[in-house]
Amino acid sequence: FGHDAKARSDADPDKALFALKRYLAGDFERPFDRFTPKMVLNDFFAQLRRVMDRSLLSRIGLPERCVLTVPVEFDADLRSVYRAFAHEIGFERVAVIAEPIAAALPHVSDLPNGSNVLVMDWGGGTLDIAVLRVLHDQLTELGHAGSPLVDDHLKARRIDHWR
Repeated sequence: FGHDAKARSDADPDKALFALKRYLAGDFERPFDRFTPKMVLNDFFAQLRRVMDRSLLSRIGLPERCVLTVPVEFDADLRSVYRAFAHEIGFERVAVIAEPIAAALPHVSDLPNGSNVLVMDWGGGTLDIAVLRVLHDQLTELGHAGSPLVDDHLKARRIDHWR
């Protein structure tokens, strides 16, 4: 995770897996055929649990709820796999929501009731767009689209080089 993963990938890029969510969705060729998406997610969530154990759990304990965000193009199967792994590491209640909706949530009370809002979420490897309807501080998705922003060669590394 984080700086440790970045340092390891810089040292040996052929053994690094970039753009985890794009990899899982099959947006580009999988360089590590020996790893299934479920194996990759299992390792990811196991590492997440280790990080939580070291930093968070000793101070406040495990939160009961977890919110995971995913690209809009993630289908129900991928969302359920994410949810299952979050349950496996100890979260009782897990919500999986699309990234543009997550981006809009902090602003919903500032949006006019009855309005339609275009939300663009430009992440590390995708551009997700959603049209949301605001009704009584609630968001309803009217439509969405998502697209990978980078080709297989660049993967999602371009963000690290833009300043």
